[in-house]
Amino acid sequence: MSNRIQKNLRALDLNLLPILRELLYAQSVSKAAERLNMSQPAVSEALGRLRIQFGDELLVRSGRKMVITPFAEGLTGSLDKILSGIELLTGFQRADKLADIEQKLVIATADSALVAIGVRLINYLSEYLPRVRVQFIDLQNFDQSQLKSGEVDFAIAPSFIIDDETLNNIPLYREDFVCISRARHPKMRAGMTLEELNAISKVGFGSDPKKGSLRVQGPPGWEEQLLISQMTLLPYLVENSESIALIQRHIATKFKSKMNIEVHEIEGLNWKVDVHAFWGNIHENSYIHAWVRERLRDMLDNNSEIELIHANKI
Repeated sequence: MSNRIQKNLRALDLNLLPILRELLYAQSVSKAAERLNMSQPAVSEALGRLRIQFGDELLVRSGRKMVITPFAEGLTGSLDKILSGIELLTGFQRADKLADIEQKLVIATADSALVAIGVRLINYLSEYLPRVRVQFIDLQNFDQSQLKSGEVDFAIAPSFIIDDETLNNIPLYREDFVCISRARHPKMRAGMTLEELNAISKVGFGSDPKKGSLRVQGPPGWEEQLLISQMTLLPYLVENSESIALIQRHIATKFKSKMNIEVHEIEGLNWKVDVHAFWGNIHENSYIHAWVRERLRDMLDNNSEIELIHANKI
């Protein structure tokens, strides 16, 4: 190893590397600061030190936005491997210090998945990770590239929604669907034909088709007069109207105990959805991510209406 390389390594402050990674992916001092839970002046000061140590501007302004330099772009892959290795190596030292970890996790998912894991997640955070903040964002306002960049930590979504094979994933649970109506609906009865069902007005869930269709598939001829983007609003609409809807069994069961609705099985309705958790390589060896991943399925264990999918590896 040359004297110049040895000198550069000795001069490099390893504490700056996580900041560098966030700057390169966010391409914004303010966004990196938010992700790191640091002030913008502190991140700006760190960027100045990194520029001196690497002898490159790393992040430069181009019009109204910041872009990374070709030199910095070449660092990205190596930086991920270096930091993942360090996090994996030092993870055991943090196992008994979960309460001291300060981090923000961003999870993209639909409201139906939040119903499935939300309460247990709150309890886990309160008990083990009191200084970790979690922000949920709507799955329909999310792009898969955000998993690769680390801007989004997890996506909990139907397996057919995420089509990037370079992303990591684990299967969580399988959803099946039932029909709901207001209690004592005058047109609903056991053994109804499909023709009779199709004559009743319907509300349903449907995503923005420009961002990839995510829509509950009913029997042939099943058409909704009203489509909404929040699955958990369907029971409220059904309870106070003559419309019916298709919804996940676990949501229907939960709302039935609190609202004036009834649950109906529909013969021939066999639409099932496998829900997975996805994350990018940038977080593959992160200790806190591994800790959360290992417990996602635990958060579902107390829900008898959800069919867990067994995985060979978590």
